[in-house]
Amino acid sequence: MIATVRAVPVQNGGTIVSVASQVFNLASAVTDGIDLETSYQFDLSKWNVPGSFSIRGLGTKVYKFIENTGIPGQPNISLAGALGQYSTSTTYNATGGTIPTWKTYYTEEYANTWGSFALIQRWFNAGTFANNYIVCQAPNCPAPTVANPTINYNHMPGAFIGTLTSAIKLVREVSFTRRSTILPI
Repeated sequence: MIATVRAVPVQNGGTIVSVASQVFNLASAVTDGIDLETSYQFDLSKWNVPGSFSIRGLGTKVYKFIENTGIPGQPNISLAGALGQYSTSTTYNATGGTIPTWKTYYTEEYANTWGSFALIQRWFNAGTFANNYIVCQAPNCPAPTVANPTINYNHMPGAFIGTLTSAIKLVREVSFTRRSTILPI
């Protein structure tokens, strides 16, 4: 029988023989929101214009996004509206997220046999760098903590991004003619 100290197997002299560990993840996220989408496409031929026109709109409204780190004693973090680490990815960290409370994406496109033109608009609303920051001015700030750091300004403006794209179809017609050849015997 192997001796144990607090359920850890040890040899004579106190050397640890083995440690049994099991991977677990107690972290979780709770979110609430709504996604909206609308689109319409129509042919322009009834107005004697060749081609088609399409419009599409996408929108996301996030009411809440609460992250529980799974670490005992750590508070839950509200990330909805925290834009401090804004990117186009879905990466979140302890100081902020990339979760605007409103985000929209619109496209309008004209297409024809020769190519297309499109206008794309993206928008997200203003928010904070992080929702857990305490806004204050020195020397009147409480002692900062890892969970609640202090900052003198906690506002991140929203943004509107517009893009105009075009595409041209390059097609070269190539025809092949195959001739039959009769060989004499």
